Amino acid sequence: MADYDLAMTVTRHIALSPKAICQEVHGEMVILDMESEQYFSLNEVGSKLWRLLESDSNLSLAIIGLLDQYEVEGNQLRRDVELLVAELISAGLVSESHVAN
Repeated sequence: MADYDLAMTVTRHIALSPKAICQEVHGEMVILDMESEQYFSLNEVGSKLWRLLESDSNLSLAIIGLLDQYEVEGNQLRRDVELLVAELISAGLVSESHVAN
């Protein structure tokens, strides 16, 4: 059995770009990247994720917040959020950091 300290975990934090301006329109988030001058849009769930990350950058807490609002299987939601976060990172709308607990 490999040595693994359960107390030593890593928390992922997602920071929204200060160059991204957002506005909620009819339940969807419209985001303007001031650097690239491109517009992006997020559906209702993506918009809620964005708002949760605005208040706390801890990705796990944001996923828990979404699970509280939607009836969806946890692993499916986590996979969907991971894909969205990867797209947001690729677009330069968010950045990621890891913090050891």
